[in-house]
Formats: sequence, structure tokens, C-alpha cells
Amino acid sequence: MTVETRQDAEQETRETSLVLGKYLTPRLYVAYAAGVANTLNVFRVRYELSKRWFLQTESSSQESGGDVLFRIER
Repeated sequence: MTVETRQDAEQETRETSLVLGKYLTPRLYVAYAAGVANTLNVFRVRYELSKRWFLQTESSSQESGGDVLFRIER
């Protein structure tokens, strides 16, 4: 269980969510984020293609979308 804070650059708003997630396999992560100050709830799925590449989708009652993510570690 984690607490996540996101800031929207366009609207300059901050959202705090309580996030519950679990790895179903070593590469597949699912999470549910419940908004603390609002009623926005988000379902998230992340799949690891390799050590640096990920596919991620998020879905809520207001919007949904997907991303291809690349991670750089130093």
C-alpha cells in the first residue's frame, strides 16, 4: 500500500491517492488507486517488456489511456 501524489501541469492541481497493487507475475503489476480528496478511482496495469521498457495503461470513469515507458537508472 502506498500513497501517491500527482500534479497536473495544465490545471496546476494536486491529487493524493491511496494505491493498492500487486505483482501477478514478475512482469505484470496491477494496482487500484482511490482518490483521497476526490472520488476519482484509477485502475492501472503495467507490463515489463524488458529491464528498461514498460507498457502501462490507466482507466477511470473520466478517462483512460496508455503509455510506453523507458527507464534510465544511474
